[in-house]
Amino acid sequence: MRQEDVSQPCPKYLAGFEDQYSLNPHEANLAWFRQARFGLFIHWGLFSYAGPTLSVASDVKGPFPEHQSIKDIFSAEKFDADFITDLALEAEMKYITFVARHHDSFSLWDSQASEFAQGFSSMSSPARRDFVGELAEQCAEKGLALFIYYSYALDWVHPFFPTEASGIIRAPEHIDGYHTWTEGDDNSPYVQFMHDQITELLTHYGHIAGMWFDPISSVYQRPDLFPIADSYALVRQLQPHCLIAFKNGTGSEDFISPEVRISDGALDWLDKGKAPDSYKAQVRAYWDRMVREGCKEFCGRMEEGGWFYAEGTDRIDADEVVQRLAYASSQDANMLLNTGPLLDGSIHPAAVEALRETGRRIREQGWPAGSGSVDESVLTIE
Repeated sequence: MRQEDVSQPCPKYLAGFEDQYSLNPHEANLAWFRQARFGLFIHWGLFSYAGPTLSVASDVKGPFPEHQSIKDIFSAEKFDADFITDLALEAEMKYITFVARHHDSFSLWDSQASEFAQGFSSMSSPARRDFVGELAEQCAEKGLALFIYYSYALDWVHPFFPTEASGIIRAPEHIDGYHTWTEGDDNSPYVQFMHDQITELLTHYGHIAGMWFDPISSVYQRPDLFPIADSYALVRQLQPHCLIAFKNGTGSEDFISPEVRISDGALDWLDKGKAPDSYKAQVRAYWDRMVREGCKEFCGRMEEGGWFYAEGTDRIDADEVVQRLAYASSQDANMLLNTGPLLDGSIHPAAVEALRETGRRIREQGWPAGSGSVDESVLTIE
């Protein structure tokens, strides 16, 4: 992995913000993000095989040997960072948010954070490629910002993660001789593992525009197990300009990024959580402030089948993409639009066509403007 100094040069994507960056990198990055408007979300990894190959549903914890068998056929021969970044630029997108590590614990970079990470990453698969590094290089060269999605508080495979006895929804079932956590443990070994990986991501790949953590549900259910303040402090220490998002937030994120809706329903996971009432009140106060005056981003998907690869699924076309952009504009928010690459890493032709046509319309007609009266139901495909 390459070590890069991010303390001095202003990243290319912040062109026009150089003076502000020299005075306050974080504020310059936030000012840029407020007007970025449009980004590409990429969900892809071992979990992409959940539909056609993995015998368990994507939101259920499969045993490690089953995930390991998928890793052993993960070749990703058609993942092309050059093509993906060019496509984002053609669509008039300003940033890419890449799922570097999802709930299946599989790292899409050359992670050396632990023996587990070394043996369960894209570098130890048949692909033998560092996909974060490939995207980071292309983004830096072309002036696109790179955000890193990282599964901070849900892990179906790692032996140190709290099991279902923790009360965390979708946590793994305890396997004797494999999982080490028991109720009453402080979870510090797993937190250290996460911090080591976050350190890798923020020291080996140049300027990272932001860390996008997920899923918020686990933190709402057991905030005592996840030291958010320490994790955020680590991010800000390593890259002071780096923005932080954790979907609906805990109270100190730079922007909120709910799944499509900004209505109070976005806090459903908070209501299901076991956090103290005082904690819930803090989150609601933060949410209300961010909705009124904070920085916002909607994340939505192109594919009807879900956030990742689904064979034969319908996809939205350029008309619908423009409609979503108009809604985001009406809410003074960015739109982070997801596509799930095929198993080989390529982007589906229908998604390519829709994004290219969207970019063409933006260049010819300008950015879609919304009235604020758009029904939120148009933003999802059921």
